[in-house]
Amino acid sequence: MLRARADLLAFAIGGGLLASVALADSPLARLASSAADEIVRTAKGAPVELSATEDRTGRGLALDLSALILARLKGRVAIVNSGPRLRIASVVSETPVRLSFSARVLEEPGATLVDLLSVSIPAGGADLSFVPQRPSLPSGASLDIASSNRTPALTATVLDLAFLGPDRLLILSPDEVSLHRWTSDGLVLLARRPLPGPYAPVRTPGGILVTAPQEDSFWAMTSRASHAALIAVQGARLVERQQADAVPWPGAALGLRYRPGTNLIEGALSSLGPGPFLDLDAAEGGLAVTADGRLRCLGCRDERVGLGVAGLWPGFLVTSSPAPPGADDALLIFEHSEAGLETPLRLPVEGAVRALTSRVDGRSVRLVAAVEPPTGGSYLLTFDLVKP
Repeated sequence: MLRARADLLAFAIGGGLLASVALADSPLARLASSAADEIVRTAKGAPVELSATEDRTGRGLALDLSALILARLKGRVAIVNSGPRLRIASVVSETPVRLSFSARVLEEPGATLVDLLSVSIPAGGADLSFVPQRPSLPSGASLDIASSNRTPALTATVLDLAFLGPDRLLILSPDEVSLHRWTSDGLVLLARRPLPGPYAPVRTPGGILVTAPQEDSFWAMTSRASHAALIAVQGARLVERQQADAVPWPGAALGLRYRPGTNLIEGALSSLGPGPFLDLDAAEGGLAVTADGRLRCLGCRDERVGLGVAGLWPGFLVTSSPAPPGADDALLIFEHSEAGLETPLRLPVEGAVRALTSRVDGRSVRLVAAVEPPTGGSYLLTFDLVKP
């Protein structure tokens, strides 16, 4: 949805540094806490060496788990790589319902077996597994769909989405933001944290995520929260660094903020005008959906669209359709031509599109849409688009 690739962290809008708050309630973080407790109990004050964890999950969790365990051992045991020590030779594995850490505790030098450790935690609830979909585009279309997936229902309404690097996805809800790692099987929850309160009642809340080039920090704001928050990623934690009255945006000297009690974004943009807007994207010199549902961009005609806009390749963009409430929505993929925007390609979806984001990688684009079905709740649709 809202993304800006500029030196946003230098944008000073006031506010002060706050105390770091770490919320580590992902399954991997809970497993790391249990494993660290067992290691401390077994070590009884002896120095410890953590060997590389063997990964039997097929999802590449070992490096993340090792980093989480090390963070939880800091200040509790001495971590060494030589001399008399206890070496922890570990394995991470999983079943459909549990995530497990097992280890052999070896006394070094000599590799004498001292103890065996094993801890596990329920794996369900926090992660979003992918279910393959088979959407199609008309023959002769200027792009193809390499793959598409749908996640299970999310517990909260999705206000905005943003990629934080190639394999991490941010999901913004009315009260919190969560960070997920993208895998071939689904989205793995890494961390979440609440947004600054107090929360105001809003009939239709809106939300903004603005990422920075460093890909380790981002701004988050909703129309319910009292302030925008600058949040940093520190290992498996999301740490609030600063609060502000608005979020930075290229070409908006005073930043962006929400009109009180609405989902309308206010901010005077040098390339797109004063607004208000329903959505913005920094691609293509600026893309926007106005408050009355009009697409605004360089070379755009007077096109009616729905909520959500994102850039794809140069000359391509995607929006949702102007479907009335209660009707099934669609993703509209536009291509610029000499005559303006060509008639869009349509990808029907089950429900109403609420947020869009994309990440371009050469000839391919990863597109994610948050959709609210008629039955309630929300889910994510993912598409890997390629130029034929």
